[in-house]
Amino acid sequence: MLLGFLLIYIVKNKYIRFILTVIFEFFFFLDLTAIFTKATHIDYAFISNIEKSIIKIMFTVFLKQVILMILFIILCNYLIIKLWKKYKDRLEKWNIKYIYLIFLIVLGINFSKFGVANSIYKTADQTVFVSENTNIDENLRALGINPKDYVLKNDITAEPGKNVVIIYLESLEKNYLDNELFDNITPNLNKLKDEWTFYDYQDNVNGTMMAMFSTQTGLPPWYGPGGNATFQNMTKTKFPSIGVVLEKAGYNQVFMNGASLSYAGKGNFFKQQGYECYGNEEYDKKYSRNGWGLRDKDLFEEAKKKYIELSKKNKPFNLTLLTVDTHFPKGLPDSRMEKLVKTKEKNMEYCVEANDYLIGNFIGFLKEQPNYKNTVVYILSDHRVMGNETNTPITKKLNKKPRELFLITNQKNIPEYENTNEKLYFYNIPKIILNGI
Repeated sequence: MLLGFLLIYIVKNKYIRFILTVIFEFFFFLDLTAIFTKATHIDYAFISNIEKSIIKIMFTVFLKQVILMILFIILCNYLIIKLWKKYKDRLEKWNIKYIYLIFLIVLGINFSKFGVANSIYKTADQTVFVSENTNIDENLRALGINPKDYVLKNDITAEPGKNVVIIYLESLEKNYLDNELFDNITPNLNKLKDEWTFYDYQDNVNGTMMAMFSTQTGLPPWYGPGGNATFQNMTKTKFPSIGVVLEKAGYNQVFMNGASLSYAGKGNFFKQQGYECYGNEEYDKKYSRNGWGLRDKDLFEEAKKKYIELSKKNKPFNLTLLTVDTHFPKGLPDSRMEKLVKTKEKNMEYCVEANDYLIGNFIGFLKEQPNYKNTVVYILSDHRVMGNETNTPITKKLNKKPRELFLITNQKNIPEYENTNEKLYFYNIPKIILNGI
């Protein structure tokens, strides 16, 4: 705001001043939104998420916060106008050199390591990187990969293995499993952690679509200036993925989540990988909805039905789920879970404990199925909790220890990844899942 004020003061033409004011107000609003949602300035992950379905969510789920940000900007403008009127005469007596000097100092601060201008510059650099390299071979070379070593979608051959269930947990990071930080709100996940194979998983992304893209393909989540909206218009792909490999092996594949399939282009992305997809609009209207769509309790019930349906077909299958009730800033509490959890206050901890119960119940259901021995299960975080300590209270506890994600699987011996102390990254996940299958 200070940078914008100084620049507008230097510019004397009222029309140019008006245009600059509008531009700075717009960026100020965007940066406030980025700080609210991600606790960082505008960056590539934030820009990638600016598209119709996400803007709609912002103005429904976070309407109060949007209004507060707009009021804050109005207040800032009011104070600047008042200060301008009060000190205008004194400022005009200043030597213009001092104004330029202050302007350069403020500009330098904005370009510092933690400044918004530096973040925007890096964002532009990443966007240009993926925009210029339109050829897949050029992209691979830019990432240090020899195109001859990279197997494209059409070159894949695959044979069927085990059935697979993949459960992505919205913002449910590793520290929730720590009983020193939380009062045993994840007993089922902790039991699975001890009984199954457990890995720490490093957070490389800021958003669900980015996480799903990277953990399905092993590719970095850079899609160019279109961001997540790129997936809405996708008609074909060349890159391999978990879905592409399993489609080649003749699997029936289903993706189920509570939110709308149009959100961040998830539906179209998974359809291009060979999945049958279900989102908010595809479920029976008898179910209650939260701000995002279908609640997790109903999602898992629908997933049980789908698992049974898939089991009856004479083909291997892949059932992939994505939860939503643990979304920032305070979760989406389902009152139907009151008698099933010990947390009384309907906050994020309540939602995490409810999610843990649902996972335990669903795994119990899977174990009762005749084909469970031929089914490999993967439970993983999608990304860390977004927001900051001001707007997302749970982060105060989460920040007390290093924040990582996790992956839990019933697959005991995973080739190349038998050391569970090894740190995983998004590019390891597809290989681990396929090796398990």
